[in-house]
Amino acid sequence: VRRALIVKYDKDGNLIFDKDFRKLDNSKFTDLVIYEDYYYVIGQTVYSNTKIGNKDGGALINKYDKNGELIWSKTYGNSKNAIYNDIFYKDGYLYVVGNDNYYGLFCKYDLDGNLIYTSDTEKLYNYDFSSIFELDNKLYVGGSYKTDINDTDAVIVRFDLDGYFIDEVLYHGKSYDKYNRIIKDENDNIIAIGIMSTNRNVKSDTVDEYDYDGIISKYKPNLEKVVV
Repeated sequence: VRRALIVKYDKDGNLIFDKDFRKLDNSKFTDLVIYEDYYYVIGQTVYSNTKIGNKDGGALINKYDKNGELIWSKTYGNSKNAIYNDIFYKDGYLYVVGNDNYYGLFCKYDLDGNLIYTSDTEKLYNYDFSSIFELDNKLYVGGSYKTDINDTDAVIVRFDLDGYFIDEVLYHGKSYDKYNRIIKDENDNIIAIGIMSTNRNVKSDTVDEYDYDGIISKYKPNLEKVVV
């Protein structure tokens, strides 16, 4: 059993509050955004591997006040593995991204926890989203896209604020590539970092079996790659 935890300290390192949370067997928080006096926290609450049930769980979003009191809690997706990985606030709405059993998640909530929309999941089959930001009223989402059974590419997808797909760019380095984080720099270029690996198909007790390397890429706002 794993419980999610949110902790608040003052600027001198003194504990103000610590609150844990668990709805299903295993819960965790992955990110948060602060707006006014509230904390919007995302993550996951799911059944353990050997347990089957029909309670609401999956990707998780909670709202806390400045004292750590839970205002509301919402879940979305499969109660075995759905997860929200990143959150972004704009103009009174929360945009969250993640993964739900081979489908990318891209959802929009209001500040009362009402789900405004979820992007067309059928179009997001084999996507896994990990990061989001906004530029010129477009949302940039980073992660990975499984192109076939043996190959996964890193991806950045552009959506409009209504959740409609605009375009995307793929990066292929090895057999598995993923952007874990994307940000914009001072010139509104996109900086993406992540991981790439090749499964050597040799039995091994070490991580070296997958031959890991890091990725750093730079793109213009139109997703044209910048050569550096």
